[in-house]
Amino acid sequence: MALSLSLAAIESLCFDISVFLRKNRSGHDQCKSSPSRGGFRWGWGVAPTSIHHGAIGVAGWIEVLQTLTCSSALESPLSNSHKAAMTVLQDAAFQDQYPEKFSHCFGCGKSHPSGLHLKSYWDVEGDPADAIVRVTPPEIYSGGVPGHVYGGMIAALFDCHGTASAAAFACRAEGRKIGDWNLPASNLPPVRYVTAFLTVDFLRPTPQNVELQIRARLLKIEGRKIELEMTLTADDVPSAKARMLAVRFREA
Repeated sequence: MALSLSLAAIESLCFDISVFLRKNRSGHDQCKSSPSRGGFRWGWGVAPTSIHHGAIGVAGWIEVLQTLTCSSALESPLSNSHKAAMTVLQDAAFQDQYPEKFSHCFGCGKSHPSGLHLKSYWDVEGDPADAIVRVTPPEIYSGGVPGHVYGGMIAALFDCHGTASAAAFACRAEGRKIGDWNLPASNLPPVRYVTAFLTVDFLRPTPQNVELQIRARLLKIEGRKIELEMTLTADDVPSAKARMLAVRFREA
């Protein structure tokens, strides 16, 4: 059975856990301290003052959840919730974490009735520092020569995947998740990027009816601007490359 939790449910779960831990601190003092990715240490290396509702964000809550494995007393009752929370946060596509008002793009908007519904993720099977999208464009998007993808569609794929990746790169640099704006105690604004500049080099015709993969790699973050490069491959053969300058959307 597939498990599905909202980000709000995840934070609520973590808050309940933090309350339980504060009430049972003596048992956790016996855990051995060990470093974690976010710089937290257990044996109450996460200070009680930092564990309260909405204070450390989704990334922090993940660290709290991960440390629970040092206590066999807690491991059993919390293991299913722990796994569900981790699965939701790790498996959510970047675009699926956008607010509704930003979800109507033809290429990647989950709310577009007839769009491509692109879904970008961290490239966990390759280089996890990169972002990847996989798509097989419908045959209607044919170029002038039958059997090849229309060049404008290729540019659109770069455009959508690039801005989604820019949002993910920015959030990762800030210790955030794209969807953390939706947490009950959060006052963080949504993170959304728009294209300022996009250049595409068409290396060879891109075949139709095969899965295309586009990988995005961060080049530079400078204020509201992010530079990234992308490569599109078909059957593991590069057919196009792109370079993008994306700018963080700022509401008036």
